[in-house]
Formats: sequence, C-alpha cells, structure tokens
Amino acid sequence: RKFLKHLPSRSLGSVCDYYHIDLENAHRAYDDAKATYEVFLNLKKEFYNLYPEEFIPKPMMWKPKKQEPITIKQKNYLKSLLRMQKKEIELDHLTKSEASRFIDQLLKEIRKAQ
Repeated sequence: RKFLKHLPSRSLGSVCDYYHIDLENAHRAYDDAKATYEVFLNLKKEFYNLYPEEFIPKPMMWKPKKQEPITIKQKNYLKSLLRMQKKEIELDHLTKSEASRFIDQLLKEIRKAQ
C-alpha cells in the first residue's frame, strides 16, 4: 500500500498484473507464495533505495495450522477423478491441503488430455 498508491487495487492479482507476473493458479498456496515472492523482488528493486528500512527482515508471528485429514467430499471427488483416468491410488493418508493440491493436479491433467 505504501509503495503503489496509484493502483486502484493492491490485491495480489492487481500487483502481479502491474509487474507482469504470471499468477497461474490464484488462491493456491504455492502459486500465491511464489507470486508474492516475485512481487517482493520487484518492490525491493524499485523502492529499496528510497525506503531501505521497509526491507529489513522482521520476526514472523505465525503458528502452523493443524493438519486435518482428507474430507469425505474430497475423497469422493478424487475417486471420481481417478476413475476417469483409470487410476487407483490410496487416499486415506492425505491431508485436506494435500487432497486439494492433488485435485488441482488431476484437473490440470484432464484439461491437457482434452
């Protein structure tokens, strides 16, 4: 907000557009984190000389989320996607976030095959 006041929105998508950063799978943790890192590098390149204090690392105030097991809905959806691809994989060991990533991966594979 401090650096890009002229932008009507400073959402990740808007800032990525401004810096021509590819945000392929918005709202997926890995892709958002990668895009955020690229935004940071661009901001640092553009503003470090003016505001070096803003780029000094600070301690994180963060606690990891508890890992939750795959939901029944995710499991059923994954089973149907795997059936479409004629694959059989054990799903009980997956966490909710792993299941979400796996769903995204399978959907991407299915779209490519079409």
